[in-house]
Amino acid sequence: MTIDPQNGLINRRFGPYILLSEIGCGAMAQVYLGALPCAPKRMRFVALKCMHQAYQTNPDYVRLFYHEAEIALGLMHPNLVETWSCGVVQGRHTIVMDYLPGVSIGSLLSRGAIPIEVALWIAINILNGLSYLHEKTDDMGNPLGIVHRDLTPDNVIVGFDGTVRILDFGVSKCGVDVDDIQKGMMVGKYAYMSPEQCRGCDIDARSDVFSAAAVLYEMCTGHPAFARNTDIATIEALLNDEIVPPNRESWRFPSFLSQCIMQGLARNPDRRFHSARAFADELATFVKLQGMSDTQRKCQAHIAHVCRDLIDSESNRMATATMAMQPYMPSIDDLISQGSSQPPDFTNNAFVLGEVTFSKL
Repeated sequence: MTIDPQNGLINRRFGPYILLSEIGCGAMAQVYLGALPCAPKRMRFVALKCMHQAYQTNPDYVRLFYHEAEIALGLMHPNLVETWSCGVVQGRHTIVMDYLPGVSIGSLLSRGAIPIEVALWIAINILNGLSYLHEKTDDMGNPLGIVHRDLTPDNVIVGFDGTVRILDFGVSKCGVDVDDIQKGMMVGKYAYMSPEQCRGCDIDARSDVFSAAAVLYEMCTGHPAFARNTDIATIEALLNDEIVPPNRESWRFPSFLSQCIMQGLARNPDRRFHSARAFADELATFVKLQGMSDTQRKCQAHIAHVCRDLIDSESNRMATATMAMQPYMPSIDDLISQGSSQPPDFTNNAFVLGEVTFSKL
């Protein structure tokens, strides 16, 4: 895909969207920053997750891709990245998501120590998002049994404004039945998965509690609890090595908070917090007892301090993108001329909206 040397943008139409730049690339898909012209002088920035060309015609991978979309489309919570739609855009399987300017916890950790107040703000928000996920029910009030299964520092975005959102539901489990492609499949990252998940046992919401505790441990100590040089060594550490409590690494570390983290990291699920909500409540109690306040503002200030280059780069990119989008912006006259008094024809098996194909149900 070519880049415009004048502004560094892809600047190419993709269905109703304009592709602006690549912002991520995973094993299964690329993620682009896109823009949707939606009104005169207005646009919405979106994240477009497009399946790699190599998997486009593989039914198993396509099914797994839409499994992620199916779960994400039913979720709406301030601590989860919102998914807007999915479908085939110009031949590519695509998931359209909200775009949050920010930095992953992994990137934040690479820039130095995270203050305890900031780590707690992030952790409580992660646990609030997980609580919503775990407690989600269908229209009849039946629990869906969703487990994320891949909560890692790279799958949590902290916005430049201090908001916290979990992303990537590609390996999430929903209920007791799992897609055939996921059966017997090791999903997640060894350094953050629970022992029972690593062993391939049945898991429930407490598995995500363990992962959240592992992320909090890393934010508080500056190093992962279990990651080693090889997968085998990481698995051995996860299953058998002693977990050094944070207050043994530093005598200044609050013992109550250390106990909370260690309870979350209990290898026996029955000894962990029974839910993400219970874990969040315990951390919130600690925050209150310590007299910590205005933690979102402190999170925002910390990011502004350690990520100034990223914030400036993002600001420049948005300004450049806005200028590049001007030719695509519809005017009032354009919208008036495109209006029609004729009703749409839904008699066919499919219809096209802005080059996105939807099948008739």
